[in-house]
Amino acid sequence: LVTIVAEKLDELHSTFGDRLKVAIKIPCNCPVCKASNTPHFYDKKDLENRLAKGKPTVECRESFDDVNVQGLLDGIFNKSDQTPISLLQAGSIREALLLLMPNDEAALLLNQLDKAEKEYDFGRANPEEFAKIQNRISVAAMKMMRKR
Repeated sequence: LVTIVAEKLDELHSTFGDRLKVAIKIPCNCPVCKASNTPHFYDKKDLENRLAKGKPTVECRESFDDVNVQGLLDGIFNKSDQTPISLLQAGSIREALLLLMPNDEAALLLNQLDKAEKEYDFGRANPEEFAKIQNRISVAAMKMMRKR
């Protein structure tokens, strides 16, 4: 249910374009934070970037425990029933590439997506250019999966 709500919120946020920037926060699942009314929160994009760069853990700022990044993402955004292909078909390129990690080719595509998002966010790429890049990355990801 939380995953469905999060996906619908992502759809809603995307309609605002550059006028609204949304940061998704994920609560820490270490024992100290689980028992706390004020757990530490992580930025979802930061957690995804950590996984993309091969960092499997992140330190909790409350307990100083090492916390499993995939466990944090799966705890809130469990998409175990989704495949990279279904995610690509739904337009969730980043999520599809994260499922393909730690594949080197997926990491390169994820870096290209990050760069394209930054170019678009800073106004150096128009919506059409950004859509073309997203499409090229999706096609490359599909080809990569066929080779497997």
